[in-house]
Parts: sequence; C-alpha cells; structure tokens
Amino acid sequence: MKHKPGFASLACFFLLLFTAREIGPQSHLDWFEPALFENHGAIMLLIDPADGAIVAANQAAHEFYSFSDLMNRSIAEINLLTEAEVAAEMLLAASEERNYFYFRHATRDRGVRDVEVYSYPVVIAEAPHLYSIVFDITDRLAAETRLQRTQATLTRVLATGAVLIIGILVLLVLRIRKRLESTEISLRETGALFQSYVENAPLAVFVADQNGRYRDVNPEACRITGYTPEELRSMAVTDLIVEEHLDTARNHFMQVATAGRATTEVEFRTKSGERRWWSVIASRVNSELFVGISEDITARKRRERALQLLSEASVTLQSAGADTIDLADMAHTAQDISGASGVVVQVRDHIVPRHVNRAAVGSADEQSGIPTVIPITHDQQAIGELLLYVSSHEQIRQRPFLYIYAGMIGVTLRRIMTERENRALVAEKENLLKEVQHRIKNNMNTMTSLLSLQQQSLNDPLSVRAINDARSRFQSMQVLYSQLYRTEHHDSGSVFEYLQSLVHQVVRLFPNADHVHVQIDGPDDLGESGDMFRIDAKRLSTVGLIVNELVTNAMKYAFPNAGKPGQGSLRVTVSCPNESIRIEIADNGPGMDCSPDDDSESGFGLTMVRALVEQLRGSIQFANVDGGNDTGTTIVLEFPRVS
Repeated sequence: MKHKPGFASLACFFLLLFTAREIGPQSHLDWFEPALFENHGAIMLLIDPADGAIVAANQAAHEFYSFSDLMNRSIAEINLLTEAEVAAEMLLAASEERNYFYFRHATRDRGVRDVEVYSYPVVIAEAPHLYSIVFDITDRLAAETRLQRTQATLTRVLATGAVLIIGILVLLVLRIRKRLESTEISLRETGALFQSYVENAPLAVFVADQNGRYRDVNPEACRITGYTPEELRSMAVTDLIVEEHLDTARNHFMQVATAGRATTEVEFRTKSGERRWWSVIASRVNSELFVGISEDITARKRRERALQLLSEASVTLQSAGADTIDLADMAHTAQDISGASGVVVQVRDHIVPRHVNRAAVGSADEQSGIPTVIPITHDQQAIGELLLYVSSHEQIRQRPFLYIYAGMIGVTLRRIMTERENRALVAEKENLLKEVQHRIKNNMNTMTSLLSLQQQSLNDPLSVRAINDARSRFQSMQVLYSQLYRTEHHDSGSVFEYLQSLVHQVVRLFPNADHVHVQIDGPDDLGESGDMFRIDAKRLSTVGLIVNELVTNAMKYAFPNAGKPGQGSLRVTVSCPNESIRIEIADNGPGMDCSPDDDSESGFGLTMVRALVEQLRGSIQFANVDGGNDTGTTIVLEFPRVS
C-alpha cells in the first residue's frame, strides 16, 4: 500500500528529531518484551517508515481501532489529516517544543477519534521502524470544549453561578490531571524500556557533542575500550583513534555533521595500549548531539590481513629458488600474521645453502622463553619449523593461517629440493646422451673409413657405386651425430644447419664434385628463425637419409659429363611456410624419369625416399624443367614441423 506524502514527511521529521536506537541484528519482534508490549494499557503501534505499513499492534490498539485487517493497513489509511494539516501540526509542535502530535484517527466502532501520538525511531532486525504510543484524547478535547463553553456561560452568568462553575472546573481539572499523570507514568515506563535497550545492547553506543567530545556511553563502549564511563566522558573522539587514522575519523565526523549519517572503519587504541578495529555507524540527532554505534571488527580485520599476507607470500614463494629464498622475509610474514614479538625460521641444512638455513626477527629478549613451534612439513616429513615468541600476557593469533603458511613454506622447500634433484638427473642424462652420441659418431666414422678402404680394393664399377652409396648414408648419420654432440640440444637439431654440412659432404664423395656449384639457401637471420627449423633427432635422421638419396641421385645422373668447374648447379633451399618445413632440391641436369623402374638402381633409392617421406607424414613432388636452354629437375619435400 502507498502512504500519503504527508506521512513520509512526518517519518523523516521523526528520524531527525529523536535519537536512533539500535536493536541487535539477531533479535526480532520478540525483543520488544511481548508481555510489556502486548498487555500494556496504552495503544502501541510499530510502523515501517518506508511505506507507513503497520508492522505490529498491541491488544489495546486492536481494541481501539477494531479493524480486523489492522495489520494490513498503513498509518495513512488511519490518519485523516491532509498533507497540509500534517505539515502545520509538525511546525506547531516544533514551535511549542513538544515531542508529540495531535492527529485524527479513524476507527471502525468509535468513528473518528482525536489522538495524541508519541513516536520514536527504532532499528529492529537491521531495519528502521517508528514506535508510536497513541492516546485517545477525544474525551479530553470534548471536555476542554465543554469547559470552554462552560467558561463562556459562566462568564455570562458569573454573578449568579460562580460557585457552581468553580466546582465544575475543579472536577474537570482533577480529571485531566489524573489522565496526564497516567500518561506520564506510561512515558516513564517506555523511556525506561528504551534505556534498558541501550544499556544491554551488544554494540557500543557513544553520544558526542558538536566538538567531538563524549557526553554519554553505554557499558559495551566501556568494555571494548577499557575505560570507565567517567574517563570516556572526559575524552574526545580523536583521543581513542590511532594517529594514522585521525584524518579518516575527522572526515567521518564532518560527513555526519553535514549529511546526517555516515559509516567508516578505523583503528583505535584501548586503555591498555592494544590497537583494535571498529566499524562505526553515526548519525546526527540535532545540531549539538551525535550518536555513534560501534562494533569491534578486530578479528575480521586480522583475518583479512592474514589472507592478504598469504596471498603475497604465495607469489613470493612461487618464484623462490635455492639461491633466492629469503627466510628473513618468511619470519617477518609469520610475525605479521601471529602478532608474535619474536620469530625464528629454521630449515634443515640439506635443503638450502648452509649460510641461509636460519633467520630471526626481534631482539634477543624477544626470542627468549619457551616458543610456540609450528612445524614445517611436507608429506609428513619435518623439514623445518617456525618458532614464535610472545610475552606471558599475550597469545599467538591466527593459528590456522600460520599452519597454512608453514604448509606453503614446506611445499616451496620440497619444490626447491625436487628442482635441485631434477637438475642433477638432467645433467647426468645429458652427459650420458652426449657420450652415446660421441660413440655413435666415432662408430659411423669407423664404418665410413672401412667402406672407403673396401671401395679402393674393388674394380667392379657397380660394386664401387654400391659401396659409395653406403658410405654416403653412413656419412649422413655421422654428420647428424656430430652436430648433436657439439650443441646443447642433444635430442633435436636444426634442419638448415644439418643440411649445410650434409650436402657438401655428400657432394665431396663424387669425383665430379669440383664441376658442380653447390648453393644452400635458408633464412637471412638464423638467430631469430632458427627454432622454426628445429625438429627431434629421430625425424632429423630421416630427413638426412632422404636428402642424402636425392643429392646422391643428382650427382650420379644430373652431372655425368660435367666438364668444366661450376658447369653443374645444385641448389638446396630450406623454408618454413605455414607450420611446415619445405626442402627444395634443384639441379640443371637433363631431367629425370619421374616414374623410374623399381628394379633400377635409382628406382630402389626413390622407393626408399617415398617410404621415408611417409614416416614424416609429408609429401614429395618431382618436376622436370624444359624451357629451351633451361633444363633440370626440381624436387620439393614438405612435412609438418611438429610431428
């Protein structure tokens, strides 16, 4: 239901006029003392200021208004004054300095009644409400009206009825006084009830003047600060706030003074000197008084700080190595989390270099006594410990976070140990692999030499050619292992660097080598693009065998009669297009039969080439050039750069 605008104005006036009262967030309506609220003789209503809805009404209210749906109505449906009349009544109450209002309320059985309303703002279940006490003054107003009429009549008949008029007035005055006394008693009881709310509130309540000096406090305020009520009343707001947060506190006070309400979180110092945090919600009562409700949030702030430290430590620990690990930084972090005056971090000698296996923060006096030990473990194996020292009247804070931090240190130390062990294993593996490659290269060299000696003892040209082919194949393996042995990468190599050595060595095996010009093209800047040509040693050996067969075939059949030096041309081009490696071998010979007989000598070699290309999951194309004076053969091998 929507309320009339006049009621909204009235609600805002109430909120600014009276002191805010906080009811604990854990309480609901039963916090109002049901027996007192329900059975009180005065008419009591609880109203939602947002829309004027009646949230609660006691038995006296139900009997008075007699509406069966009273709880479904808003105060605007009961209050019969117009917006202008409500505004006029508010101005009149303010000018007369009274805290109650005169309205006209509708009832079901009694018609329209004149009422006197006392309203107070309260907070229930973290929501603001208006607590209203309603008194039916219809009879009193009627009596007053009759009195006025009687006075007029008595004035006219004063000479004849003075005694009678005085008697009637006395009776009326006594009756009104009795009614006022009853109202005063009810108000005192209600005031005492609200005072008990403040006194027993679980949050600290501070009342300060316009200069920021405390005027009143509740018991909870004394408990969390350690001061007595008299001591707090002699202090100002800034006397409790730590120096770093004074500007924040001053700005908060100014915001409350100008805006009427503000919230902040600041750090304060107790009477014992301990630094703690509180959350403050403050509002302006009037130009001279301000009320603040404070909750001690030290535990939450310390948890937030511990989580922040753990987050920062996780970044630091992830990048720490055996030579860069900082135990002193770990000790400072543990001190910030625990609040200990002295902290020692020590780990086993075999984990980090001996000169950094222990670090401490705090003076010698702060590291005396019996420490609290937080073990640093990994896989249930102790590899160090955190030693925390505190004075006799203090306790270690945030123990769960300390164990988490010790676990993070344990994981880091275990990682450092594992990395060191892995480096040793890798170095050992590389040495063994290098030794194997060196032995293979020597064996290949021996086989090549033996084949060369065997070739010199043969007279049959076919046998000599077969021995030469075998030598070239061994030569391709010898060049590969020689390259792997010389580099740091023992399990991979560059195709371009490999072919630079292989092609020249294969050409030199033939007697017509001096008559052939060899050109090997590749990237202009091998430093930037060299990794693009790097493949594993197994595939590199396959590439070597393929190129060996193709270059050998060119030397045999493309230049059989090359008479002058440089007359023959052999060009090898290596490129890397679209995540593939492309090798192009071109000569200026007479061309070749692209479908040779497998039983021929060249047919066997090309059959082996096609089988090796399939192993690379690549493709190979043969093309003859026949353009008048230009002749030759171009062979293109292409395969994926990554297997």
